[in-house]
Amino acid sequence: MKRFFWIVAAVMVGLTMVACSSPEEGTAPEPAAPEQAEPQKSAVRRFTDETAVKIERKISTPIDKARATRDLGDERTEAMDQALQESGGE
Repeated sequence: MKRFFWIVAAVMVGLTMVACSSPEEGTAPEPAAPEQAEPQKSAVRRFTDETAVKIERKISTPIDKARATRDLGDERTEAMDQALQESGGE
């Protein structure tokens, strides 16, 4: 049993050493060609831009509705003030 434990431990240490060592020259994967990287970048950029537009709409729609409601309230208040002044009040 001790022998099995030491064999497993030696294998684990060996695998750890191999996994952590730097790759030798020529064995590292080559970077993607620029023509392959550009479509991925543009796809990410396109997704980001679409998401930004959706977020902007989600935020600005309630704000625009609130502004319209405020403007309507202001118009009604001005109309009531004007009617009150015309009727001789204040």
